Amino acid sequence: PEPTPTPTGQGTAEAVVNAALGEVGYYAPDDPEPGSKYGRWYASVSGEDWCAGPSWEIWWCEMFVSWALDAGGVYMEGSPTQNTNLAYNNGGWKYEVDKYDVQYGDIVQFDWDWDAEGYTDHVGIATGSFDGYGFTTVEGNVGNAVVTMYRDMGNVAHVLRPDYA
Repeated sequence: PEPTPTPTGQGTAEAVVNAALGEVGYYAPDDPEPGSKYGRWYASVSGEDWCAGPSWEIWWCEMFVSWALDAGGVYMEGSPTQNTNLAYNNGGWKYEVDKYDVQYGDIVQFDWDWDAEGYTDHVGIATGSFDGYGFTTVEGNVGNAVVTMYRDMGNVAHVLRPDYA
């Protein structure tokens, strides 16, 4: 079954970022239940039970972003999903903005290896704007944890700005 999306425009960038930042320090291997809480959440809304884990076998960064959007009451076409490429190709592209215009609340997709297929490898939520070199984020599945990061622009593939209220 397909997840039931939250109506467009109900949530704010602040609600999404606050939900995500509230998870900083979560470390999936310390979770008393198998997998990550975001993988289990996604498995429950999508019926894709394999996404529940184990956390070291499932890349759960996009599930974390999908969870944060949902927790913030924001619907974005292409989400929820378990895969950054599906998020983009299933409608996320409609929200794309210039990467140098990255702002608080934007969904940022990264490509570490710039492979010929154009597959993205990771995703986070911007917690700051472009400062001339990079920007700050909150991300899931960095070392199997939720962390804040500072990212330069070199690996930014897409910046998506949901229709926030």
